[in-house]
Amino acid sequence: EHRRYAEKAEILDQLSQAIEDFCVTRITYRSQSSAEPRSRPVHPLRLVRHLNGALYLVAFAPERQEARTYKVDRIEAVDVSSSVFTQNRDFNVEEFLKDSLGIYIGDGRVTVVVLFYPPASRHAAEQHWHESQVLTQHSDGRVRLKLELSTTVEIKSRILAYGASAVVLEPPELRAEIAQELARLIQHYRPEFDPAVKPLPDA
Repeated sequence: EHRRYAEKAEILDQLSQAIEDFCVTRITYRSQSSAEPRSRPVHPLRLVRHLNGALYLVAFAPERQEARTYKVDRIEAVDVSSSVFTQNRDFNVEEFLKDSLGIYIGDGRVTVVVLFYPPASRHAAEQHWHESQVLTQHSDGRVRLKLELSTTVEIKSRILAYGASAVVLEPPELRAEIAQELARLIQHYRPEFDPAVKPLPDA
């Protein structure tokens, strides 16, 4: 594994064995929204590498009766039991992730349309965004990208990385989120703002 996971080598070995043997496993996991780690049972299905290089565990969560993803960086301990699970052994991970831009799964489907301006439009057109992507080249060099996703969580940061060279046309909710993020960013760069003196302002 990548050197960033050297300290997680034992955990990765345990998860790999649990996946191979269909073992019920208890992981100690600190979610992004939780201050304290929590132990929970899972049925490990596969380890998946995100586009940013991070590893995720795709597992069925019996407490919630649904498949979920767990970032390996946040797994603090693994306890592989001798019990095996029979449910979802043939779970289709590719189908589960097909409407995701990477690893995040939403509850529905959303159409995302982004317009890229030169010179960034060429870079955007060369990227493989998603299986659903439809790229339209304009004569003035602009590129229109249309995607069908289950959530906008991951594409938001990718759009922001293009700065003023990318404009979201749809959905209006994503336009509003990005506008709010940019308003907050402007606040951070006002001459009178000193982060060493006062906390970051809310948008």
